[in-house]
Amino acid sequence: VRGDFGWNWSSDIKITDQGNCVPATALIGCANSVTGNYDSPLVAVGIGFQPLPWLRTDVTLAYAFSADFHGVDHVPPIANVRSDIETWTGLVNAYLELAGLMQPGTLSRFHPYLDAGIGASHNRVSNVKGVNGGITILSPGGSSTNFAWAGGAGLGVDLSNVLTLDLGYRY
Repeated sequence: VRGDFGWNWSSDIKITDQGNCVPATALIGCANSVTGNYDSPLVAVGIGFQPLPWLRTDVTLAYAFSADFHGVDHVPPIANVRSDIETWTGLVNAYLELAGLMQPGTLSRFHPYLDAGIGASHNRVSNVKGVNGGITILSPGGSSTNFAWAGGAGLGVDLSNVLTLDLGYRY
């Protein structure tokens, strides 16, 4: 069983109109996009097992709290835009436990690893608000579910026989 706390930051995020847009009221115009960035806290829970000394697996569900997206649209006149983005991600993960490839006890209580996961992500974007020259324009938000993947590395440190502190990076 695992519980994760972390920080989710993203740059070069692209929000694209997916049809049903009315050019007279759409901020970013049909089939155009807004690019920007956001960051937010992240929590996750998971459950798994370790079938071999060098292989660990789990299934996780993560939630990235609603974050303030800041961006710029690229349709003249260019506008500064804002929206909130919220994400749920479910992954099936595998971890290569590097310490499991060595003689037992070589790294003592330290467990370096590499990880990879695949799954799905559900993203919700609130109404997109653009401001340019004192004029505010709103475009409707939306949601989508997409393929998700992850890759990363980390170091687990045994605090006891049943508790490990894990410091990791995931892309």
